[in-house]
Amino acid sequence: MAYVALSDAEKTYILHGVEDDFRCDGRSRRDYRPMDLETGLVSNASGSARLRLANTDILVGVKTEIDVPNPLTPEFGKLEFFVDCSANATPEFEGRGGSDLAQELILSLKNAYESPLAFNYRTLCLIPGQQCWKLYIDILNQNSARLLDASIVDGVIYCRVQRDAVTNVQGRTFDLRSGKYHLLVASGSSLKENSVGYHDIGRLPSAQPINLAEVQDLSGSSKLLIQLHGAFMIAAWIGTTSLGIIFARYFKQTWVGSQSCGKDQWFAWHRLLMVTTWSLTVAAYVLIWVELKRAVWHAHSIIGLITVILCFIQPIGALFRPGPNDKKRPYFNWGHWLGGNLAHILGIVTIFFSVKLPKAELPEWMDWILVSFVVVHVLVHLIFSIGGMASERHLSQRANTFQMGDMSHHQQHAMRNGMSMERKMDAPYAGMRKGLLGVYGVVLFLFVAVLILLVVLAPIEQFLGKS
Repeated sequence: MAYVALSDAEKTYILHGVEDDFRCDGRSRRDYRPMDLETGLVSNASGSARLRLANTDILVGVKTEIDVPNPLTPEFGKLEFFVDCSANATPEFEGRGGSDLAQELILSLKNAYESPLAFNYRTLCLIPGQQCWKLYIDILNQNSARLLDASIVDGVIYCRVQRDAVTNVQGRTFDLRSGKYHLLVASGSSLKENSVGYHDIGRLPSAQPINLAEVQDLSGSSKLLIQLHGAFMIAAWIGTTSLGIIFARYFKQTWVGSQSCGKDQWFAWHRLLMVTTWSLTVAAYVLIWVELKRAVWHAHSIIGLITVILCFIQPIGALFRPGPNDKKRPYFNWGHWLGGNLAHILGIVTIFFSVKLPKAELPEWMDWILVSFVVVHVLVHLIFSIGGMASERHLSQRANTFQMGDMSHHQQHAMRNGMSMERKMDAPYAGMRKGLLGVYGVVLFLFVAVLILLVVLAPIEQFLGKS
């Protein structure tokens, strides 16, 4: 609010206009704008009033407490003003516009009430120098929405708000009497300096738009498809994919000679787990499309789409896998390894981005569970890699123990038979690999179970708050 200095001539013009009963809008000096005054609206205040003057709507609440007088004015009480300019009143109050105006109004009120002609501070003194009344005067400049009552009971904020049936906001008209709108129930635990904060506990919209003028039963929109999407993706990219990669990378020389469905154990398990990943990913992708019914582009959806594409490419590439002795086999191995690991990494990154999505309603500390999983997964790979190098070194030392040139023909033949038999046995430290696989499988199951519970029970704060 900018102060405008008036010249003496301008002041004289205004005074003469009042004396001549003349206004620019054609009204006389006694022709007041429509005024509506209500009192006693805020039940938990010592006093309250609401004044509607034409298009201006002001709500004032006064609260009192006993305080100690200022030593410089021991016989005076205290006044403290707070002004809130609601952004609903006018677009000019959005951003810092309302805050700047509120500060200027507070300063103007303080300056005005310092004059003894405006208010006698002595009337607030109880015991000079010891006790006085302190009045907190809250002024809300509002428009369509009005705060009628507010209180805090056991840490929960309760508000009663009234708004006009028809409002116009930035050129859009909202008619609560005939229009249909979604209702949103939201709850949160954070507070800003002068208002409530982000609704971090939960938000539940009505399943369909309703007419507020009609009494009817309501049900919240179902989150089942969103929850299934999240649960399937977690099971696929943190569960089955992580375990499938372990089998393919470190267990080709374990359970040697044992087969399942005509395939080596490592390949049978790898294929089963990766087919499960593919099935869960496809199902999750279809579910989220059915839920949203349109494309939504942000980090989670973009990286997730790339992950789904890579997931489709992997089994198609496997169908054209060259034979073991084909000269193109190394290229396939490297391509399959790169595609699988890239999809796995992007899948986990996508899950990280899902924590921030409003529809998911996941707690921020879920990031730390995901970080813990990544750390465990990397450590397991590191241990398996060290064990693999130790196994290869052990085999190399055994192969070099004997010099074939110093042996007789019979000894060389026996040595070759022994090495042939070794290739049909598990590589060294197979027990360690099996044990670590068992431990990792249990830990992985716990990670997946906890993460899926956070998705299915979201927002989890509603359950934690009851304990």
